[in-house]
Amino acid sequence: MSTRPVSSSAPRGYILLLVMMLAALLSAGLVVMLIQVEKTANTGGKMLQRKQTFYQADGVQRTVVALADQFLSSNPEPTQAELDAYFNATLKSTITPAGYDLEQLAIETGAPARADIPNGPFRGMTSRQIPISIGLRLRDQANYTAAEQTADVVLGQLSVFQFYIFADTWAHDHPGPTMNWTGRAHSNYGWCLAGNSGLTVDWVTTSGEIYKNGDSHCTYNHSGSNTLKVRLADNSTVSIGSSDDHGCTNCKSSGKNWKQWTDEDLEGRLQDSSHGVNPLRLPISGDPHSQAGWNSSLRYCDAADAPNFNNCTYKNGSDPDAGKSANSRFVIDPVRSQDTGDIRNQKFAFKADIRIVNGVWYIKEDGWTWPGKPIWSDHPGNHTELDLEGIEGIAGVGQTDINSLQTWGNAEADVPDRFSYYGTHQNGVGVMKMTYDPSTDAPAVVSYGPIHRKDHGSGDLYWYPGHYVGKTSSTSSGEFARSTLGACPATYDELDDQCGDSTEGCLVDASGLTGDRARCEQSLGVLPKVDLDVHAALLNGSRSGYRSPQTERTGWAESSSNTGNKDSKFKSDRGKMLPLNFDVAAFQAALADCTGSELGSYFPGTCNGSGREFNGVVYITNTWDGAMDGFGKTEAAQGHPQEWPRQGSFNDTVPGLSGGESADYQELRKLYPWLVDYTDPANPTSSAINQPLPTVTFNTSDSNDNRRGAVSNHALLYNLCSTSLAGRPFEELGAPGIPTSTNAFTIPDCARYNYDVDTNPIRARTNIVRVINARYVNPKVNRNVAGGKITVKSGILPKGLTIATNLPMWSVGKINIDTNPDELDETDSNYHFVPFLLANDRLAAASDNWEDDEAPWTDMAADSTHYNKRNGSAMTFNAEVFTGWMPATSGNSSGGIHNLIRHVEKMSSYRIRGSLVIGFASVYSQEDFLCCGGTDEYTYSAPSRDFGFDEHLNTLENQPPGSPRYTVSATQAWTNE
Repeated sequence: MSTRPVSSSAPRGYILLLVMMLAALLSAGLVVMLIQVEKTANTGGKMLQRKQTFYQADGVQRTVVALADQFLSSNPEPTQAELDAYFNATLKSTITPAGYDLEQLAIETGAPARADIPNGPFRGMTSRQIPISIGLRLRDQANYTAAEQTADVVLGQLSVFQFYIFADTWAHDHPGPTMNWTGRAHSNYGWCLAGNSGLTVDWVTTSGEIYKNGDSHCTYNHSGSNTLKVRLADNSTVSIGSSDDHGCTNCKSSGKNWKQWTDEDLEGRLQDSSHGVNPLRLPISGDPHSQAGWNSSLRYCDAADAPNFNNCTYKNGSDPDAGKSANSRFVIDPVRSQDTGDIRNQKFAFKADIRIVNGVWYIKEDGWTWPGKPIWSDHPGNHTELDLEGIEGIAGVGQTDINSLQTWGNAEADVPDRFSYYGTHQNGVGVMKMTYDPSTDAPAVVSYGPIHRKDHGSGDLYWYPGHYVGKTSSTSSGEFARSTLGACPATYDELDDQCGDSTEGCLVDASGLTGDRARCEQSLGVLPKVDLDVHAALLNGSRSGYRSPQTERTGWAESSSNTGNKDSKFKSDRGKMLPLNFDVAAFQAALADCTGSELGSYFPGTCNGSGREFNGVVYITNTWDGAMDGFGKTEAAQGHPQEWPRQGSFNDTVPGLSGGESADYQELRKLYPWLVDYTDPANPTSSAINQPLPTVTFNTSDSNDNRRGAVSNHALLYNLCSTSLAGRPFEELGAPGIPTSTNAFTIPDCARYNYDVDTNPIRARTNIVRVINARYVNPKVNRNVAGGKITVKSGILPKGLTIATNLPMWSVGKINIDTNPDELDETDSNYHFVPFLLANDRLAAASDNWEDDEAPWTDMAADSTHYNKRNGSAMTFNAEVFTGWMPATSGNSSGGIHNLIRHVEKMSSYRIRGSLVIGFASVYSQEDFLCCGGTDEYTYSAPSRDFGFDEHLNTLENQPPGSPRYTVSATQAWTNE
């Protein structure tokens, strides 16, 4: 490191020639008086000028530190020439205050190193540090006063997941049961803390203020005993009294003010704005444009709102961008054309080696702009993205298009099997194939719609895609009466498990079907048999999903006062989840398959140790009209914002049979599109098909479309639409097992998914990402799952896995159970750690007992029949979370940190080890928090909670792939002249 610039002090002493000449003409007394007056006045003026110059120089120095942080984030080990060029040639003029000359600026760096932050609120945290030395001299052009500063500063890079809890919103926690926070907790806006039975914290920092729950400053004033304790280094605790929070002057009767008391008696383990804590911000320039949607104008409470956070404006309509640049939402948003380089580089979407956008798989590759090079598609034939939201990508991403691009070949054996279940055959040419045989084939990565759990024994639980074949609630809203659905024969074991109880939803999964014609006889008199071919199950599964009890129960209520953009019918629609299911076990198996054009062939370094390695980040998104613009687009007929797609569009016409169909049968086919003639499947023109259905009644005045939502919507979702094959049935293209005469599955026209079309727009869109079969992530030893059809290999994901989306996310089943959070000694035989990050708009997690048919579209979440069967099992969740929530208001709780991950079952116990990050207010999950008991009993019941920090995350080497990293600075030496 070179020598710091030589100091040049400002001029000292002043000669006042005019004063001296006048003094000679006056008496001695008057001379003395005038000299003293003039000297005092000039000295005071010069001191003020020097102080102003000092402050300007200090501001320049702080700016240089911030710019050095940005520069070093993308240039971690620059040469001195690069530093000089960046700061002196490029930035010097822009960082020099008006009216001043930056006479000298020198900046030098040392070698990066791993070390603990030496001082400040984050002292002791292990970081990647770059030492920098700054020397500058600034001179005022008007009065020539100058200030010179030198500083030795450490720039420490921290991952957001080195905190057990990180909140980029105003935050509070008020757990009912006793809870202990292990590890660090930080908020950029403020905390309100305490628990009914006790909350103990290790180390809490915030750039806002720390208050105890019950304080009038708290946004949500939680009542209760509100016990709060701070754990000290010797493991003893100090209780925080009702007035022992921010602003106290005699804290804990110590005679000390808040800062003194926390520094001395609490060992600095509670620090806020009184201690000079700064917010942790990502190293970007400018304001990123975050996704709009429901919370686009929400403004967070900050220091400017003190002392009363209840005065915060949560809906500031005059500033549509309020709150966007003050949080981390943009990190999970898709890449947009207006993104600057530093903003784009912070996004999971840009970091991801694999991007799945509207059913098309892309990989990040040089020479390809966002979203990248297409390698797989669920769109049959040729497909051109409508690009309604400006982030969807390029033309030529259908099955036929990618076949030509990737040269899969024409034989079925050349076409990859593992990406998804959905495909077609076209004129005998292997474009995509839909030949999944559950008895022999390994599950694919992506499916849509409902899933069904199957226990293969020895803890080998696996969720398979499928479809509903029954379950309605009553005839009151024009649906099939439950009593009209008969039980399946006991000989069909897999079906009987689900259909045997006529009060349950009836769900069939593809894995349990054998043969092309597995059937379930329905005791509906004149009604035909139900065709349950495996491929029909997979296609029909894409037409339906499951309900989110929390979302539906707390959606917009119906009343005479909210008939405008708060459409009462939208309440039930918001509860309808139409998921993209991402199978983590199948994904790891696909990465381990290098053959042909399978996923592993694109990452041979991961697959067989030679060549490009997968970087561990997957990004998934789906769009619909208005998804990125929130209130920017509305559907005139309903008047509600389109930031959330309404499921239940049934305008996709059903081709009539040659013999014609009765009106009732046409309606029935919209509910059960896989129905065939009960007397002779080979002869659909039989007279039986035209018989009336007396047990079926429809309420044609019900404009909510609930009458058609009993089992599934009619339209296939957007991911399966086509530009070139629109209107043609999948069966016509030769999908095996699907009766070609029924025309039950017509490939939809992608152009009809535009809300601006005049007639019959299709609305069925994937609106949630669901992570399934994530029990083993890079396991310690190879794991055989799915009844032995998949091997989850050890070593495929050595750095872990990140699955990110801008949409809401659900996880199903235990998560990453091979990780051992309690063993930190790498030499111990029990040591095994792998980071697993779920980044999303809002996260809900279901247990091993979850079944979709206990939350069907047919029923409101207040159906106690289903709630009483949603009995969650003991849960293990070893993962990191980056998500949003609905911040607390004066009248509604956010649920607290302990409810950041939402529950939807009657839970027993829940163990979390990892890190919880609240990055923003959720865009899509606008509902207030509801818990358990009373009228809300059908959402969930609280578990016994065992939450804690995974101390493996203390080091940067153990962070999930693509983790956001913040920079903190610690000054080691500073001088001013």
